[in-house]
Amino acid sequence: MLVVLLGFVLFRADSLSQAGAMFTAMFTGFSITTASNAAFWNLYSPSLFPTLIAAVVCALPVGPWLHERMLNRSKGAAQALVCSGALVLLVFDILNLASTSFNPFIYFQF
Repeated sequence: MLVVLLGFVLFRADSLSQAGAMFTAMFTGFSITTASNAAFWNLYSPSLFPTLIAAVVCALPVGPWLHERMLNRSKGAAQALVCSGALVLLVFDILNLASTSFNPFIYFQF
């Protein structure tokens, strides 16, 4: 894994001096600077925190617990809830992809 990550730097850097700077930044540790603060706020969007909350909820075993609880009440309601949730996620993903800016093919740079 380390060899692959170091190899990615060589493909990403425009010059060997820039690759050296990236290697130095990788191995000297993380520090909070104005540049890292600016990078975070450039990536921040209003949908960041709801997405993080949804990711944490989906990572926890909430789904099986909810499924078991719903099956005890009504099998049809559980299936409807799962299908409607999947449909809502699909629509949200399509809207999110449609709203992003142009992203060229990654190998177009080579």
